[in-house]
Amino acid sequence: MPSFPTTSPLQSGLAAQFELLIDLTHRSCEAVRTLSELHLQYAQQLLQDTADASHSMLNCTDAFQLAAIAANAGVPAAQHLQHYQRQLFTLMNGVQQT
Repeated sequence: MPSFPTTSPLQSGLAAQFELLIDLTHRSCEAVRTLSELHLQYAQQLLQDTADASHSMLNCTDAFQLAAIAANAGVPAAQHLQHYQRQLFTLMNGVQQT
């Protein structure tokens, strides 16, 4: 009875493709996890900024001071948005590089 080799070129090619798919799946899962954490962090910061601004506005007694507080309330939110966008760009750039 003839003996056949245990590994063929087809098997090694399939094994390489399988390893590639496993690696791609792990990287995709990691990117989704990081993106979810980024979204959650931004949402928490935005809620905290909103709560802080609301608290400051409710404690204000002067109408002119209220306008200044309202105008300044958007500054932390804008800074957090810029930080979020930078991190999102970095994440997407890293995913694209792999």
